Amino acid sequence: MLSHENLFQFVLADLAEEMSGYQPPEPNPLPCDRYIARSALQKAVRRGEVALAHRSVANLYQHDPRAVWRHVVIIAMEDCGASTIDLLGCIVAARLDRKWRQRAGGDWRVLCFLTERMAKGVHCQAACDLLLCALNRPENDQERSNALEAGPAELASMIADAASSLQHRAIATLALGGGLAEGQQHRQPACVFAILEAQGVSPHVIATCHAAWRASRNEMALLLPIVWQAWAANDGYVIEDDTMLPVTMIGDVPDYALDQFTRTGNNAFRSSLVSDPAMKELLLVAGVPVTQHVKALGDLLFLTDGTQLVRRVIWKTGEELRSPRRMLPWIAILGRDVYPLIACIAEKHSQIAQHRAQQFHRVNQLSA
Repeated sequence: MLSHENLFQFVLADLAEEMSGYQPPEPNPLPCDRYIARSALQKAVRRGEVALAHRSVANLYQHDPRAVWRHVVIIAMEDCGASTIDLLGCIVAARLDRKWRQRAGGDWRVLCFLTERMAKGVHCQAACDLLLCALNRPENDQERSNALEAGPAELASMIADAASSLQHRAIATLALGGGLAEGQQHRQPACVFAILEAQGVSPHVIATCHAAWRASRNEMALLLPIVWQAWAANDGYVIEDDTMLPVTMIGDVPDYALDQFTRTGNNAFRSSLVSDPAMKELLLVAGVPVTQHVKALGDLLFLTDGTQLVRRVIWKTGEELRSPRRMLPWIAILGRDVYPLIACIAEKHSQIAQHRAQQFHRVNQLSA
């Protein structure tokens, strides 16, 4: 059997051939802070916007040439996923071999090529959706509690049980590998990968996901082999574009990049709530405490304009995991109350875009 290192050497040899003749654009960093650039990069990949992806990467590379690789690994797991596991293999292999990157034309050329492939390819969020279901779906509360009390042998048996549901296995995986709860008793990610490799998951998939885990420490790396098993066994798929809300450009930056994972986005949401009593009232009626209004609005807006994909892979397991809606923390809590709130956000989307623009310009003026 080939070692993981040898597997990656074959991957890099193929990648070098694919990159033959590739000319990256000149670096033109997106004019924003690195948190907005990171958000813009992920949304650009989701929406297939290659030029925006390149400008976002240029910004991140300018801030920290090493950290940008972690962001690219996470995006590949979250938005490309099991349907293009070989692309994640290219990314982690390139990240691990600095000398190969130098021979291939340097980090900038390799990063541009790989982010372009992510943006132009098909997209699948099943690994992220599985993580969200395992962590947030209310129906899984008791199972989460049981898994946190279970011993390693019991959890290993649950992970290896291919007849169990993906969510059951995912909860056990997180309980053993880490990421199910703060202060949990087990954090043994290597054991998770060993269990799944012994169960027959492709060595290349295991090597790829283990390398992605080491690069990112993101729980999706633990779950991706399980999703890949379901993907390998699925009986067909179609590719469709999600419906997108109109985009407001704030200079060169799209408004959707100011999401709840950016300080500027959260400030915009606070401003929106102050000027919109109707939205505040809807949140209160839905049972959201005032102290959580910004977080809830952030999740709702993210669901509305932050998670959409072009060329989404529609397949049975993937659809089951994201139905009836993605299990973001407040989306899971709100349940059916989410629908009138989403309708309100869609109606007021242009107003929210104005608040995003105001906050963005305010930050730029302060930093000038």
